[in-house]
Amino acid sequence: MVATDSLGQDSTWTKVFSINYPDESGTIISLSVSDFTITKGGTAPISGQVLHDSVDTCSLRWSTADASESGLGLPIGEDGSFDLELSNIQDNTTLSLWSVCGVWTESSFLATTTITVIEAIEEGCTDPSASNYDEAAEEDDG
Repeated sequence: MVATDSLGQDSTWTKVFSINYPDESGTIISLSVSDFTITKGGTAPISGQVLHDSVDTCSLRWSTADASESGLGLPIGEDGSFDLELSNIQDNTTLSLWSVCGVWTESSFLATTTITVIEAIEEGCTDPSASNYDEAAEEDDG
C-alpha cells in the first residue's frame, strides 16, 4: 500500500494476507430416472432436484445436445426441485441437464438421461377368418 501525505511524500507498506472463503458443497443434480423407454410420439416426464448449500445461486439448463454449451433455462424451486416434460418424441435421444451454483466458489454438474423410443404395438384382431380382421395388428385385442 502507498500513502501520500500533504507534502507529497510517499510511504509504502507491504503485507501479505489471505482471503479464505467459506466451504461450499459441490453442485449435484438428482434425477427421478436415468433412462426411459417410451413408444414413438410419447411423453417423457422428468423431475429432479439440484442440490447445493445455496440453491438460490443455482441456474439450470437443459438440451438434447450439450447443455454445457447451449441450452434452455429451466426454473428451479426454492428447494431445488424441477420438472420437465418432453412430448411427441420421435427418435432416441439423450437429455442433458447442466447446473451451476456458488456464492464463493462456483461448481457445476452435468446429468444425462437416455430416452429410447420403440414402435407402438398395433392392437386389433389377428384372426384372418374374422370379419373384423386387422392386417396391421401385431397383437390380438381379445
